[in-house]
Amino acid sequence: MRFHLPAFLIAELKNEFQFDIWFHLTHLSEYKESQFELLDAEQRLIVEQLYSLSMTYKMTISIMITFASISCREVTEVK
Repeated sequence: MRFHLPAFLIAELKNEFQFDIWFHLTHLSEYKESQFELLDAEQRLIVEQLYSLSMTYKMTISIMITFASISCREVTEVK
């Protein structure tokens, strides 16, 4: 876990990770939970902060797409 997690998080931030890493990090089996016990408090905090950053980014992109589609509709309707 400690070896692969940084690479997966970096790939997620670069939008290069092909899977939803946050699903895998938030829907944990007992085995996966035990792997997180290997992380120290600082490492856990970094994962939490990256999760928050990623969710904020995804929400911002979603809002921008929504506003763009509304704006396009309004421009089309005005013509």
